Amino acid sequence: MFWAGLAVSLGIVGWNQYIAGRVPGIKGIPLKWYWGPFIEGSILDGLRPWTRFHIIFTLIGLTFLIPSRISYSLWSFHVLYMLQLLIIVWLGYGVNEGSFPADWYTGLNFRTAEGGGALIVFAAVILWKCRKYIFCGFRPGAVAELEKPERRELRVASWLFVLGSAALVLILNQGMGANIFHCILYYLLMLVVTIGLIRAVAEGGFLALRCYFGPFHVIRSVFGMNHTWSLPTLLVPLFIFHSAMFWSYRTFIAPAMANALKIRDKLRMRRLGFHGAVAAAIVCALAVGLLAHIVTSYSVSADGMNYWFYRHVPLNIFTNLKNFGIQKPVDVASGKWWMLAGGLAMVALLYFRRHVFWLPHPIGLIMFVNPIMNAYWFSILIGWIFKSLVSKYGNKDVYARFRCFFIGLIIGEVVLKGLSGLPLDDVWLWER
Repeated sequence: MFWAGLAVSLGIVGWNQYIAGRVPGIKGIPLKWYWGPFIEGSILDGLRPWTRFHIIFTLIGLTFLIPSRISYSLWSFHVLYMLQLLIIVWLGYGVNEGSFPADWYTGLNFRTAEGGGALIVFAAVILWKCRKYIFCGFRPGAVAELEKPERRELRVASWLFVLGSAALVLILNQGMGANIFHCILYYLLMLVVTIGLIRAVAEGGFLALRCYFGPFHVIRSVFGMNHTWSLPTLLVPLFIFHSAMFWSYRTFIAPAMANALKIRDKLRMRRLGFHGAVAAAIVCALAVGLLAHIVTSYSVSADGMNYWFYRHVPLNIFTNLKNFGIQKPVDVASGKWWMLAGGLAMVALLYFRRHVFWLPHPIGLIMFVNPIMNAYWFSILIGWIFKSLVSKYGNKDVYARFRCFFIGLIIGEVVLKGLSGLPLDDVWLWER
């Protein structure tokens, strides 16, 4: 079964990469079908131009490995979004999906605002449930029922979290010149977003993530950036910090660390040795990365380095900051009301799932903030169908055998594209 899965992904991806287009008259095997040519002028016209079927073998394999309730939530909520989009277009509020722009900076549409509101509620619930662990450094009795090594680890983590949080706020305030009120507001909002995304990515098995929701979306949509205390010029230091640290969630380390903790518990690794190894790996990666960038930049000049990171991103950041200072953007998409709707939907979902067990997992609603779901949803649907069929009609031995097939799918695509220096999919090049 493993070799069969490997053959499928290696065969199709290899054919498309190395044979199709290079041999005259040979065409590639299509793995992506846009709906536009088939629905233009129909009742489904509002789904243009980005709705598509997109097959990504690695994602199909990962979906088979995660719980069915997670994968069902991911694809079903995207279908719900498409239905919502159609209804809004039918009511005359737009022509198609292109009528509802959103961006990484400050712009929300109904989808990303809903997902953002849901993300805030979801993460706030997580933080509330974990409050005794977060502050156990000040209240040791809150974790008295745990084993001594775990109590000690949690207390150290609690002190590091609190002191690190205070240090970060002071660095933003004293080191970068941001207003203390803005620093605290930014930190709290970013903490909530980060906690929610850690949970979603660690559970959902995503290949990539674009989060079109953050502190500046909230400030613009809820308060507006046209007041004396919320002018974009006051937020410039925070925006630059945010761009450096959170521009790309594809390099987001926190979900990987959460999975590493799970591996540590399962393999019963020594706590001190585990944390020491992780810390040493991070320090080593930082040192090597910084040194390599400095040496190569001076060797070939910044203009000879990667265009995206060395020219486009810095120029884009400061161009947008200049435009924000001139425009003083405010909410134009009823973002705060859609955020409220998403938050209330999450409250209802979390509450009623305790009594109505067929309700979907909330992760799909959170992923409204991730526009790459346009590319991912169909592969997740395929993986969910196979997982559901095998779970329903087979026993654990049958599942174990089929699991080998889907691991083969993953390995085949990862190895072939890794050797070719290509990404697992092309959606990172085009966030839609």
